[in-house]
Amino acid sequence: MSEPIKGRFQPGQSGNPGGKPKKTIPVERNGEIVHLSLSEIAREHTIESVNTLLAVMKEGANSDRNQAAKLMLEFGWGKPKQSLELEGPGGGPIRTVDESAARLAALTVEELRQFEAIRSKIDASEPG
Repeated sequence: MSEPIKGRFQPGQSGNPGGKPKKTIPVERNGEIVHLSLSEIAREHTIESVNTLLAVMKEGANSDRNQAAKLMLEFGWGKPKQSLELEGPGGGPIRTVDESAARLAALTVEELRQFEAIRSKIDASEPG
């Protein structure tokens, strides 16, 4: 068996078994420095943050009130889902690859020859 190449990982062995280290921020707690993630710090201030948003929503300038109200709704209910309408040619249904393949498979030999003749003309007329 050959020796592993230096600097390469063995098959099935992770190059980072502990995962990506979490970024932390040093914060003073009871005279000691502890390292907390930004999400941990934010969660500790949830009530204060919600109260601030409510105050801005009630008393801030119009643009600030709108933004605070939007944030409160998004936090409470989630962002609205974006709808997307798709349609095929002429407003009809979208054809899938399977449908197109099935339609091609159903062609007769003569229809396939006509199709190939048309495709050849198109290919010949395209520049390049």
